[in-house]
Amino acid sequence: MITSKIDEDGIECMTTKCDNDKIVALRSIVKNKQFAMIDDVIIDLFSANLTCQVYDALSSANRIKLEMLKIDRMVNLALKIYNNHKGK
Repeated sequence: MITSKIDEDGIECMTTKCDNDKIVALRSIVKNKQFAMIDDVIIDLFSANLTCQVYDALSSANRIKLEMLKIDRMVNLALKIYNNHKGK
């Protein structure tokens, strides 16, 4: 379950309750084309889109491993995977 609220600066803040909620929150950022804060980490549109694309390309076993990471580690790992495979 995702809890969403707007803070005093107008930034949407999302708090996730389970691992799969992070992917749902990232897809929400892509759909709305608007950055948001997930678990106290600001995620921009590029990072959210890239992470969703990498997630979709992974096998189900690796998706579970990615979902268990904290959101900042998840985005960093997705960027590393993308950088390793973009030239191939």
